[in-house]
Amino acid sequence: MVREAKEEIGLTPLRFRKVAEQSEQGTTYHLFLVSEWQGGEPVLLGDEHTAMQWVTPGEAEALDDIGHPQWCLLFRMLPKQSPSGDVGGQAMTARGD
Repeated sequence: MVREAKEEIGLTPLRFRKVAEQSEQGTTYHLFLVSEWQGGEPVLLGDEHTAMQWVTPGEAEALDDIGHPQWCLLFRMLPKQSPSGDVGGQAMTARGD
């Protein structure tokens, strides 16, 4: 996950945890909560994704062009409370071609 974040959005996750995992047809999808990172704001690098935005988990779950429909299920699995106890939180989504 750390390598992927560096390569795709130019950030180095410092504090993170896996919050969901979903398998489908031999592929396993992982969702991580990153609460601390180095590198400033994310920037799309390369051509693997076409868009990126900050959204709440509720907003992410409603996106229909998020790259794979399985992601909406993973966002629904997120607890409604962040690790610090705050309700809500934000997630970074990236859309692929």
